[in-house]
Amino acid sequence: MERPPQSIKQLHADDYRGQPVNICQGQRFQPFNCYGFTVVESLPFLKGRPWDDIALGYVHALRPTSVRVIAYREGAQLDSRTWRVTVHLDEKGNIRSIEQEVQVGLPDGHRSCRELNQLVGLRRATT
Repeated sequence: MERPPQSIKQLHADDYRGQPVNICQGQRFQPFNCYGFTVVESLPFLKGRPWDDIALGYVHALRPTSVRVIAYREGAQLDSRTWRVTVHLDEKGNIRSIEQEVQVGLPDGHRSCRELNQLVGLRRATT
């Protein structure tokens, strides 16, 4: 496994376990000061399944602001809506992929999601 650059802070399980008195509750999350935007793959276990109420139920778990479904060989408007979920269907109406447009915290020393995506091996258009 590739070692992260020095500017990436290594975290340990104890960092987010919570106080010793109530270890199961976790700790309050401290958001980053800077952020960027990207698209992440979501719910990969639904690939190949039909787009139906079951799939929509799992999409609900992502808490999207909106849901966009793109049929096979159908074009998509290249706009950006944070937290929107896009479902891509194949020629049979089954799910090819599910993606969510997200806001990502940028660790100190990083100016864009492009840098983070390169570090984790994603190849996406980002800001």
